[in-house]
Amino acid sequence: MAQNLIPSRNLSSKEPVVAESIPTLLQGKPVLLLDKTCLGPNFVDCLVNQSPTLVTSKLGHQTLPLELWRMILDFATSEPTKHQYSLVRPHYLEHDACGETTLVCTEVIQQAAFGDIRSATDIGAYLQFLVRPHLDTWNGVPNPFASPQQSEEGRPVKISAASLESRVKLLFTRLTILDIIARVEGGRCNVFYHVPDRLEQLGYEYNS
Repeated sequence: MAQNLIPSRNLSSKEPVVAESIPTLLQGKPVLLLDKTCLGPNFVDCLVNQSPTLVTSKLGHQTLPLELWRMILDFATSEPTKHQYSLVRPHYLEHDACGETTLVCTEVIQQAAFGDIRSATDIGAYLQFLVRPHLDTWNGVPNPFASPQQSEEGRPVKISAASLESRVKLLFTRLTILDIIARVEGGRCNVFYHVPDRLEQLGYEYNS
C-alpha cells in the first residue's frame, strides 16, 4: 500500500530560478518545478514593488503600504506543502517591443511515477533524467518523461524574467527525487518506506 511522503524540515536542495541563471538553464534544459499557487502572489508582488499605488480597491481607490502587502503575500504563500505544482522545461526567450523578456517553457508530460522507483539503479537514472530529460534511457532504465518531441508540443508556460526577481519564488531548479514525490505526486510512495532511516536523513518522513 502506498504511503505518503512529506517534508519534515526544509532540507531540499532545490534552488529558486533567477533571471541571471536563464542562459545556463536554456543550455541544458533541465526539469524545473513550477509553483502554480504562487503565480498570482508573484504577479501582485511585482506590481506593488514597482509602486503600491498600482493596486487599488474598487471602492474609493484605496491603497495599502508596501509593508502590509508583504505581510499579506507572506501569509498567502506560507504553506508550500499545500500548493499546486507542475513540472516544466525551459525552451527559449521571447523579447517584446517594450524590452520585456519572457522565458517560454513547456509543461512536462510524466509517464511514470517517481514514487514507483524499484531499485538503486532506478534512483540514479531518475536523478539523471531530471537534469537530462532529453535522454531516452540511462543504464537500461527508460525515461519517465515524454520524449523531447512530445515535450515541445506540451502546454506552453510563459514566465516573465522580471518575475524571477520577486520575493515570491515560483520556479525552482536542482530538483531531487523526493521533491517530485512530495510536491508533484502528493507524497504517494510505494517503495521508499523500506528505507525510512535514509528518508529521515534527507529530511522526510511518512504520514500514514
